[in-house]
Amino acid sequence: MIFNALRNTLKQCITLIKFIKFTSKEFLNKVYPYKNIIPEKLFEDSIKYFLDNPDNMLEPNAIKKIGIKNIDSKKIITIKHAEVISKWIDRLENTDELKNSYEFNPIFRGSRDGFTAKRFHGVCDDQSRTVAIIRVKDSDEILGGYNPIE
Repeated sequence: MIFNALRNTLKQCITLIKFIKFTSKEFLNKVYPYKNIIPEKLFEDSIKYFLDNPDNMLEPNAIKKIGIKNIDSKKIITIKHAEVISKWIDRLENTDELKNSYEFNPIFRGSRDGFTAKRFHGVCDDQSRTVAIIRVKDSDEILGGYNPIE
C-alpha cells in the first residue's frame, strides 16, 4: 500500500532519471531496492541494459576528443553517429573539426514510451533543438532529422 502511494506520487519523475548513467554497482545498491516503485517496463529495460553492457561506461577519451558531452542512446547510434549529427547541426563538413558540445538524451523512446503518434507528439511537441532518430524494424537502417525550432 505504501509502495503504491509512493509509486503514484513519483511516476512522472522516475521516467526522467537516467538509470544508465549509474554503474551496475550503483544501480544494484541504489535503485534495485526500490524496484517496486519503478514502472515495470523501465525497470526491465534498465536490467536488460546492465546485463548487455556490464561496463556501461563510454570511452572518456572518445567523448572528449569529439566534444560530445553525453550520448544516452547507444542502442541506436554510436559516438561516431553523434559526431556526424553534431556536424550537421553546426552545418560543418565531415572533415571539419567539431566546435560545439552536445548532449544526446532521449526525451522519447518507443520501447519505453510506446510507439503511437499521439504519445510521440504528446512528449515531443513544443520541444526545440531536437534530433529524431529511428531504427527501421528488422534492419540496420537508421533514419532521422533535426528540428532547431519548436
